[in-house]
Amino acid sequence: MIRKIICGVINTLSVLVIAAAIVILCMVLFTEPGKPPNIFGFTMLRITTGSMEPTYATDTLLVVKKTDPKEIMEGDVISFYSTDPALEGAVNTHRVVSISQDGDSYIYTTKGDANNAADLYDAQSRYLIGKVIWSSLFLGKLSRLAANPFNLYSAYFDSTGSNIDYKPCPYSSPCKNDCKGGRGGSGQRSDPSTSQRTRTKEVSHTVHASCPGGLLTLKNVNDIIVTKKARIYRWSRKDIIPMQGRTHNCGQLRLANVGEEVKLVGWYENLRKVSKNLGFLILRDFYGTTQIVVETEEIMEQLSSINYESTIEIIGTVRERSSKNANLPTGEIEVVPSKLTVLGKCRYNELPFQINHSKEADENVRLKYRYLDLRNPQVKSKIVLRSKVVADLRASMIGHDFMEITTPILTCSSPEGARDYLVPARNHPGKFYALPQAPQQFKQLLMTSGIDRYFQIAPCFRDEDARADRSPGEFYQLDMEMAFADQEDVFEILEDVLPPIFAKYGIYHEASKPPFKRIPYLEAMDKYGSDKPDLRISLIVQDATEVLAECGFGPFAGNKVKAVVAENFKGTRKQIDKMCADVEVVSGQKAYWFRLDDKGELTGGISKFVVDHKDAVVSALGLKAGDFVALSAGDLKTAQKTAGVIRKTIGASFEGYMKKDCYEFCWVVDFPMYEIGEESGELEFCHIHSLCRRVVYRHLRP
Repeated sequence: MIRKIICGVINTLSVLVIAAAIVILCMVLFTEPGKPPNIFGFTMLRITTGSMEPTYATDTLLVVKKTDPKEIMEGDVISFYSTDPALEGAVNTHRVVSISQDGDSYIYTTKGDANNAADLYDAQSRYLIGKVIWSSLFLGKLSRLAANPFNLYSAYFDSTGSNIDYKPCPYSSPCKNDCKGGRGGSGQRSDPSTSQRTRTKEVSHTVHASCPGGLLTLKNVNDIIVTKKARIYRWSRKDIIPMQGRTHNCGQLRLANVGEEVKLVGWYENLRKVSKNLGFLILRDFYGTTQIVVETEEIMEQLSSINYESTIEIIGTVRERSSKNANLPTGEIEVVPSKLTVLGKCRYNELPFQINHSKEADENVRLKYRYLDLRNPQVKSKIVLRSKVVADLRASMIGHDFMEITTPILTCSSPEGARDYLVPARNHPGKFYALPQAPQQFKQLLMTSGIDRYFQIAPCFRDEDARADRSPGEFYQLDMEMAFADQEDVFEILEDVLPPIFAKYGIYHEASKPPFKRIPYLEAMDKYGSDKPDLRISLIVQDATEVLAECGFGPFAGNKVKAVVAENFKGTRKQIDKMCADVEVVSGQKAYWFRLDDKGELTGGISKFVVDHKDAVVSALGLKAGDFVALSAGDLKTAQKTAGVIRKTIGASFEGYMKKDCYEFCWVVDFPMYEIGEESGELEFCHIHSLCRRVVYRHLRP
């Protein structure tokens, strides 16, 4: 009984599928070439994107009735030939949100129900197909199945873009009878493009009809049928050179792909030749590498005739590797090629450097052959990382209701503590534009204009020398501004934005959780010797002026003395000398030192000047046996900054003083507005981070 029921269901479904296929085929055969299939003024289309969800899901079958343009009302869902250049004349189905009239023509502003904004290009009545009067998701899926009973794709159900784009000729005069596939009319091509002829090889029956008919272009390498004058042509995967040129990338194939015929395109990285008819080729592209096992003499001869880094195309079959490589994402499979095509030969017998070792080459050579340097996965990864970080920052800021606005680049000078880059103005001889050191003025203008929250990944240009923590010339920063906000509002946003980015993309996958530690500026300088302290380092700067200023050591006399105490220090004399040399290179000031050995005696460095003050020094600095003391001297700012460099150098050079597996954030607050300039000796605006500066501004404004 159950068997009979199952057989009955199968037979019924088969009849339905065959009947639907016959109906579809008849509609195609009796429809004017290049137009959507219709019968008695009714057109059937299939939704292929999610722009109309939830009203119409993907694959929904639509019945569109030919309608007088003046009968279209706001709220109607219409199908039309799009004038958007990005859609290239494809059939689009969206809802009418407003209507205007230009003479006898009607202009419809349309919008997808799932879209946030209206379509950029309005629909025009002369390109109107009709109004949607009925829909069915079930029949849409059934029709797709019916249209593909033998793995064929239909060219007539697609709306709003799909595997095949239906391209009308709304921009030209009616095509002539001798049109061979292009868009006829004045100023339009009358022959198929080279790429089109290439994709179709010797098949010259690309559909083209009089207006509003059009050209069908291939967007999918699956089997496709197109019609012309009641004839059906079938193009299989092997007959078409797809637009993307490959079925998979070189980092994509896995065990699940075993047995599939694939096409890979990439650079010829290496070949391990075993015999004249056996070799192991490494093919590389942006996404990774794949091992190609060459097992024919013909392909081995092809490879022998080209150089490394030539661009090649491989068509072959995926199989499981007998000896797997766990270090590679594609290490479980290999591809056995049936065909190799050389797309571009490298003319150099020897490369200027090995791709995977380009970072070891001379910098000038790397810059000369930058396109080769960027093929190095290690170099490429930096670009990929930046792209991902920027994308996540942008998404996070938008999620906090910030608007991204691009501010001008050519502007007037807005000093930020460095020299401006100047650009001569051609129309104004002797005058110059300045590249912005920061978009400070523009974003404050935006706030006064009523823009509540602004951000951009802003380019900043500063004509200054390179330093250890910055690159010269230009850099990018996450720039933001908030209206009607105080310091805590700014902190709250960034405490939510930054930690996930660092945890996801940083070297260390742990970042401090909000709220971040607040440290006043004066305290930061006094305890850490820096206004951007590394809190991962446990060392603290102490004041030793009272006990060491009069010890008889010349550099200490009349100056501030700062000390950094490293407990249970195990460094050697050689390591200490290197540390002192590194400090002098970075700070421009000397570092001094002494030790309290295991017996409690002062040794090394300037210990002979400290011996007479031992008890006071031990008490003031809290020293214990085995401690190491590094010292700096000068005016207050100099002593603090040098001590800060000492602190960072010891933390990075010796084990036990720095937690290296996480990120520690903090806010340095209460920055001074002004300071005495190091060069001018005059009162100058304090060169602090722009975010902190804006916070200071807000609190000082009347």
